[in-house]
Amino acid sequence: PPGPDGVRLIKDYPSGLRIKKAFAYFDNQKISLENLVAELKEDFGQTKCLSVNSKEDSEEKQLIVNSLEDKDNEVRVVFAVDKLNEGWDVLNLFDIVRSYETRDSKGGRPGRTTVSEAQLIGRGARYFPFQLNGHGEKYKRKYDKELENEMRALEELYYHSSHNPRYIQELQQALIQTGIMPERAKEIQVKLKDNFKKTDFWKSGIIFLNNRIANDRADIFGFSDIKISQRHKYYLRTGYTEDSTVFNDTPRTASEKKSKIYKVSDFGQNLIRKALQKKQFYKFSNLKKYFPHLSSITEFITSPNYLGRLEVEVFGTSKQIQNLHLKAKLKIALSVLETIAKEIETGTAEYIGTKEFKPLAIAYCFKDKTLKIVLDEGSDKEYGRGMREARNYELQLDLSKKDWYVYDENYGTAEEKYFVKFINNAIDKLKENYSDIYLIRNERFFKIHQFSDGAPIEPDFVLFLKEKNSKKALVYQIFIEPKGEHLIANDQWKENFLKDIEAECKIEKIFQDRDYKLVGMPFYNEKLKKKEFEDKFKEVTNT
Repeated sequence: PPGPDGVRLIKDYPSGLRIKKAFAYFDNQKISLENLVAELKEDFGQTKCLSVNSKEDSEEKQLIVNSLEDKDNEVRVVFAVDKLNEGWDVLNLFDIVRSYETRDSKGGRPGRTTVSEAQLIGRGARYFPFQLNGHGEKYKRKYDKELENEMRALEELYYHSSHNPRYIQELQQALIQTGIMPERAKEIQVKLKDNFKKTDFWKSGIIFLNNRIANDRADIFGFSDIKISQRHKYYLRTGYTEDSTVFNDTPRTASEKKSKIYKVSDFGQNLIRKALQKKQFYKFSNLKKYFPHLSSITEFITSPNYLGRLEVEVFGTSKQIQNLHLKAKLKIALSVLETIAKEIETGTAEYIGTKEFKPLAIAYCFKDKTLKIVLDEGSDKEYGRGMREARNYELQLDLSKKDWYVYDENYGTAEEKYFVKFINNAIDKLKENYSDIYLIRNERFFKIHQFSDGAPIEPDFVLFLKEKNSKKALVYQIFIEPKGEHLIANDQWKENFLKDIEAECKIEKIFQDRDYKLVGMPFYNEKLKKKEFEDKFKEVTNT
C-alpha cells in the first residue's frame, strides 16, 4: 500500500527480491536516495542516449553503437527503429522497451514485426561473454536452471511493453518458433528430507573438495619440460614452378628442392634478438611467467634449455640453402618463434587443481533448491521428470521412502536414474558393512578441479559410506558421474581425472577418531560401462 502521502516507493514493492537487495546495498554504502536519483539522472542524461535509425546514420554513431562494451563508452540507452534487426550484436543488452502498440499478426500467427522482435530478444539473450573467477566456458549460459542464483542477473534480459496480452502471446509463440524459448518448461523444488536434517551426518558431516590455484610453473626449467618441438621446417620460395602432362602424373620440377639443417642460434644473437622484439609475446616479463627460472633474454637465445638447441630444416634450391641472406634468416626465425609461442601458451596451464582436499560442512554445502527444467529437451525424455513419474517403468522408484537418498526426488537424466536404481539394488549389501549410507545429487552445489589445469567438474553424485565395527571410523566419499553414450568420448578427460583422485588426493586430517577416503569412479552407463563401474564399486565397497 502507498504511504501517507499517497506515494509508494519502489523499494517497498512486495515483489522483486533483487530490488530489495539493491536498496540494502545502497543503505550499507550510505548512498542516500537523493544522491541515487542524481546519479541515475546523470547516467541516463541526454549525452548518454543515442538515436540510431538507419544504415545512413553517421560513421561516428556506428562506431559508438558497435563499441558499447568498451569501458570508456558511456552510452546507456539506444533509441532505434530497425537498427537492431540489421545484425547488431550487443553483448550487454539487458532491457528492451517497446514504445509502440501496433500488431501485425494474421490468422493468429505472429507477423513479420513480431518475429523480428523475437529475434531481437534472442540476440540479446544469447550473449553472456563472461567467466566467473576464470571458470567455465566464456560463451555458454550458466544459470538457466538456477533460479535463485544471484549471478543470473548477468544473463537476464527484460522486455518491457504496454499491457497487451494478445501481443505477448504472439511474441511467446514467435520465441518458441525461433527456438529461443522452450515449448515446455517447469519450475521444480528439490528439498532435503526432514529426517535427513535430524541425522548426525547432516549436523557434523563434511565433504572434501579441492581448489584451483594459479600455476607458478616452478617445475619448468626449459623447453623440454613443456614438450616444445626441437626441429622445425621452413620452405623458401624458389621462384620455380611445376608442370605435368595429361597422361603422366609425375611432376617435372625446374629445379630439385634440397634441405639443410641449421641451429637457430647460428643465425646470430643480434638477428634473433631483432626477431624477438617483433613479437609482443617474447617480452621478458611475459617469458618469466612461463619460465620462472629464466634469468635474461640472452639466456633464452643461447641456452640449450631454450632457443639454443632448436633446429630448423630449410628447404630450397642448393644455392638458396647454402647462402642464406639476412632477410631469409629473419623470416625463418620469425616463423619458428611464431610456432613455439603457440606451443608455450598451450604447453602449460594457467591454473592447476590442488591435490589437497579441504573439508566443507555438509549443512553449508547442500540446500533446498528451485530449478527450471525444460521438458523433452533433446533425446532424453526422462530428464525433468521425477523417478515416481518416469516414462520407463524400469526407472520408477519412490525415493521419498528411501532414507539413503537425501533429497525428496531425482529429476536427472535417464542414466542418472539408472544409477540410482543400481544403488537401490545394492543397498542391502551395503548395509551389511556400513552404518551410514547417503547419496546426494549435486545440483551445482560444488565442483572439483582437474589436477593438470584446474578445469572444473561438477560430479552428478557423491556417495558417503561409514564403515561399521572399526576401531577408527572410516568414511568413504565417492564421486560418481553417470554419462550418456553420446558424451562419453568428449568427456573422457573428466573420467580420467575422477580415476586419479584416489591415488593423488591428500586429505586434511581434522578428526582423531575418524579417517576419510576419497574415490572417483569410472563413468556409469547402463549399456556401455556398467560392468566396469560395478567391478570398481565392489572393489571400493568390499561388497
